Amino acid sequence: GPHTQGVDYAYDREDRLTQAQAYQINPRGQRVDREVIWLFYDGLGRRLAKAYDPRTGAGGVKRTEYVLDNLDPVAEYSLWNGQRAEFYRGGLEAFSPTPMLLEMRHFPEGTLGQSYWYHLDGRGSVAGLTKHQGQSTHNYRYDAYGQVLPAPGNWTDPHNHYTFAGKEWDEHLGLYEFGFRLYDPWAGIWLTREPLPGQPWEPRTWQRYGYAFASPVSYYDPYGLAVIASNGSNSGTLRLLQPGSIPPVPSFPSKPKGAQWTDQCLPQPWAIQIIIDTQQIAQRIPLSSQTWAQVGTTLDFIAWLTDVWAAGTVAAGTVLGFTGGAIVEGKPIPGGTLAGALAGLWLTELSVRPLLLTGNVLATFATGATIISEAKEEKTRLQMTLTLDSGGLSYEYQLIVGSGSQIAIAMTTLGWLAPEAFTSLLYQSVALGSDVGWVSTPWGSLRFRCQGFVPLAFQQTFDHRTGR
Repeated sequence: GPHTQGVDYAYDREDRLTQAQAYQINPRGQRVDREVIWLFYDGLGRRLAKAYDPRTGAGGVKRTEYVLDNLDPVAEYSLWNGQRAEFYRGGLEAFSPTPMLLEMRHFPEGTLGQSYWYHLDGRGSVAGLTKHQGQSTHNYRYDAYGQVLPAPGNWTDPHNHYTFAGKEWDEHLGLYEFGFRLYDPWAGIWLTREPLPGQPWEPRTWQRYGYAFASPVSYYDPYGLAVIASNGSNSGTLRLLQPGSIPPVPSFPSKPKGAQWTDQCLPQPWAIQIIIDTQQIAQRIPLSSQTWAQVGTTLDFIAWLTDVWAAGTVAAGTVLGFTGGAIVEGKPIPGGTLAGALAGLWLTELSVRPLLLTGNVLATFATGATIISEAKEEKTRLQMTLTLDSGGLSYEYQLIVGSGSQIAIAMTTLGWLAPEAFTSLLYQSVALGSDVGWVSTPWGSLRFRCQGFVPLAFQQTFDHRTGR
């Protein structure tokens, strides 16, 4: 605002901006707080509401609430004046990897609303806004990093927020809301760091705050997460595979082996959100991977001891049944016979069932600790790769499960399916052997893949089939 001299930012533990407090230093050197902005989020980190208190002048706190489709706003409600705006979006295009803005319907309080149509430039930024009969109301020009340059037009009716890259410009914060992060076009940087780790073979990813590799003419970033080439000649990835393992995108009309011509497994914003949450959740859990591995080993050892106790009890019962006989449902079973041994085994199996269930519960918690440990080491992970070139879009989802997680899950599942003393002891011995490094899968990590390819030459057919 006009009185702002500095801004203090506050963040939550998820590195999301929650408050921006503007202030001014008066001639006496005293700090005077001015306008303040609060941001509110849902469990997926999406901004759901914003409150603005100008502190000077009339009006009080002004609150705006948002309705989202994945990461894209589709409606805004201005609670202080009763106005609302609805946004309609179209399909994906080569220059716009996010659903494009097509129409805004603005509803001042007590009216039936007015439609306005968006016109985009070659980079997916809003170049103009017209009414339903073609009257121009807004025109926009930008510098390379997204600052709006002076241009003719009516800037008050309606008050349009969506400009550079089709993203919302927050005039109170002076930042763009990209979905995952806030962007400052004056400095050309993000307000928070890149959520994914940098790649050692791609030095440009080592800069955790820079926008579009500091080359916004050649690259863009749809949600503040993945840098993609504007000319389609380079690849933008959410998480790179090891060098040399990314499948090449062939020239049209060929396609990768096993690829689909339709939208099976097509990357969507909700899928991106799931992948990021899956990759980050293990990192947010406290303690190191070694500590979680020790927790898993300790729990597996205790479970193994309970199974040893149970198996020893069953073995003793079987011997006693064979030598001295047993009584089953009031009927004596003579000793020295196979029937006596089986009766002793059956009776003691029933008596140690609580021990076996206790061991299975401990093994289940140990499995969780093993999965967390391997996830922190990225032996178990979910990742996705996008590659865009002149031929089309090649994509791949890949779930990688480490050897320790495989064995832990398999042995725990078998323990619940077959809770007998000797088999439980066998399964738990294998799980404990995996914890200490004596047992591993001969095939190593398991990889589950889902690939696909969308050729640009078939874009119109693709859009028609998917309803876009």
